[in-house]
Amino acid sequence: MRFDDNYKFYVPIKFYSGYGRFADLGKLSDGIGKKFLLVTGKSAMKKMGFTDKAIKMLREKGNEVILFDQIDPNPTSDMVAAGAALSLKEGCDAVIGLGGGSPMDAAKAIAVVAGNGGAIWDYRQERDTSKTLPIIAIPTTSGSGTDGDRYFVITNKDMNSKKGFATEQTYPRISILDPELTINLPEQVTKDTAMDALGHSLEAFVSCGDINAMSNLISLNSIRLVFENLPRAVKDGKDKQSRSALMLAAAMGGIAINHGGVGAPHGLSMAMGGMYNITHGQGIGIILPYAIEKAMDEIKDKLGFAARFLGLSSSMDDGENSRIIVDKLHQFADDLGFPRKLSQIGIKNENIVDILKSCKDDDDLENDPGSYTQDETREFLEKII
Repeated sequence: MRFDDNYKFYVPIKFYSGYGRFADLGKLSDGIGKKFLLVTGKSAMKKMGFTDKAIKMLREKGNEVILFDQIDPNPTSDMVAAGAALSLKEGCDAVIGLGGGSPMDAAKAIAVVAGNGGAIWDYRQERDTSKTLPIIAIPTTSGSGTDGDRYFVITNKDMNSKKGFATEQTYPRISILDPELTINLPEQVTKDTAMDALGHSLEAFVSCGDINAMSNLISLNSIRLVFENLPRAVKDGKDKQSRSALMLAAAMGGIAINHGGVGAPHGLSMAMGGMYNITHGQGIGIILPYAIEKAMDEIKDKLGFAARFLGLSSSMDDGENSRIIVDKLHQFADDLGFPRKLSQIGIKNENIVDILKSCKDDDDLENDPGSYTQDETREFLEKII
């Protein structure tokens, strides 16, 4: 990895991190808006008391709050339209995403549509987003990284399509990273979301995107944090250090993809998610080791550096180190008891034709260091189903 290249690094987000930081929402929101649309899922945030706490804190500072708690695990264009309509009707001037990646992504999409008009799918093409409402992100899982980036993912059920969007205006104004909000996550959700974070960081690190020394080092440290802390968090969900480390790793993964983007694991998982509603992190966690293995020869210099940086090898043989990284990824998933084949999450051989249609000319596959022609993608999927 080169350290002497010229590059630009840009992340216009204020992060407020630490146990109990959620309690500062009222004062941290000062100056961002006066009438907030609070976007959450349908039940989890309410059951855990986070929704009521957020509303109380905002109102104590003289703000108005409109609740939109209609977001499913894969937010759709219809949900975005409904949220934007509510925001416009009530005259909201800012949006808060509270929850996992889905409510935060939906909040970003609602902020775009409410501020600029149209429908979210219009923004698959280049379009003015300068009037996007300001966004606050409050993650309650450690995986999506949307609190650290400008990206958001939305499903269009009419088109059986799940696509990523991004504008310079969908960086959150602030992100509140409170690991205490994650201590009661179910074990499988902890695994799935952390695998998403691992995918962001590793895919960005090896990508064909606009990576640089700073984003690469953020990626590598995020990878290290997931490797070291996910097993600890699975063993003891209330372990403060591991929960804090995973939340940091997720935000760092988001920062990394601002520069490097993602690759085949995300492109393929999103294609499957749009059609078959699979859990995004499970798709990533299954595909990632095989995708890195597929591209191993093309990225052996990067993997060689990574193996040394992560303390997995002291060898200067990049070919040997590449195999060490691939073996580590496979063993890591095995040790977690993570699904290893797509058939374990409902994907079948007969689904391949539709998956190929959905991801044809996909930007994420083109950003991957491996080659993914339609025939190569078919062969790859057949091996991991």
